[in-house]
Amino acid sequence: MTTQNTQDSAARAVTQRLQSLHRAGVTHLGRVKCDTLADIAREVAACTRCAALARSRTQTVFGAGNPHARLVFCGEAPGADEDRQGIPFVGRAGKLLNDIIQKG
Repeated sequence: MTTQNTQDSAARAVTQRLQSLHRAGVTHLGRVKCDTLADIAREVAACTRCAALARSRTQTVFGAGNPHARLVFCGEAPGADEDRQGIPFVGRAGKLLNDIIQKG
């Protein structure tokens, strides 16, 4: 797959996600004003905006890796593997994502 095809595919995926959020009633995306990642993690842990997820999760899955990274991958709701381990992208889809990143 060429770099242009990869970029086009990523752009389509982002567009589809934004359209999905719009259909779900999200009217704007804003920045969280916090000083540190720990502040944001606390905000995430206290969040109950997705009521079904807040009731069913055993913990929040905030993030892992370099806090100064230039590129960040954000997921949707964590799967059972992520919820159990508290680490993002450890399930089947996460393994696929890692494979794509490493082969890219």
